[in-house]
Amino acid sequence: MRIVLIEDYEILRNSLKDIINNVSDYQVVGDFESYELALPHIKALNPDVVFTDITLPGIDGIEGIKHLKLLLPNVSIIVISIHENSQYVFDALCAGAVGYLTKNSGKQKVLEALQQLKM
Repeated sequence: MRIVLIEDYEILRNSLKDIINNVSDYQVVGDFESYELALPHIKALNPDVVFTDITLPGIDGIEGIKHLKLLLPNVSIIVISIHENSQYVFDALCAGAVGYLTKNSGKQKVLEALQQLKM
């Protein structure tokens, strides 16, 4: 499973990359701090899954999800955000996300989310 990360907080981005790359079926093929940096490369990377934050500089996560779904209609998008607000969850799912995790969810929740996509 090919995965792209779009997260402006470098420590979290690197942590997610380590978690994901330590499982044999998963590979992070790209990681970006913004949609402005990610979108020009996203089609070539051809990810199966994108993990994205909502609060990003420039294009926010909700708008970014809409762009991703136009470029790659079959990509699965999982939001990973500090926000637990139900409006953010609703907006993300309406834009095309398939899952929503909070940043304090931990390693097991990240891997469970990926496992559910394989089913």
